[in-house]
Amino acid sequence: MCLASGYRAARTYSYLFSHPTRMPVYPGWVGADHADDLQYIFGKPFVNTLAYRPQDRDVSEAMMAYWSNFAATGDPNNGNSKVPTPWLNYTTLNGQYLEITKRITNKSMKQDLRSPYVRFWVTTYRSLPNA
Repeated sequence: MCLASGYRAARTYSYLFSHPTRMPVYPGWVGADHADDLQYIFGKPFVNTLAYRPQDRDVSEAMMAYWSNFAATGDPNNGNSKVPTPWLNYTTLNGQYLEITKRITNKSMKQDLRSPYVRFWVTTYRSLPNA
């Protein structure tokens, strides 16, 4: 994100999906897996209600609200859908991201997602020769 942020024309919103799926393929210590968020964005917990808990439907409802507001207005907070807490936009100065879990509150806004790893890759990328 920080590499591309200098080239942006619109606000950027960053998130970390930390709500593990009810039927994980991997051990519990792995947590949420890549693309686990898609079932919640598209409302699967409301279609297959026996396979999901009420907290899964809460996560799905929040994600659908953020995504539909963003699609309609360019801002996940403003639109026809009520969101649980404001999702602040990401900048290189604030490093803000929304951690999506079973309870999204004002404490869900965090900063500097995996910053030691980001610093490593930014430094490594900049030191590569131009090809």
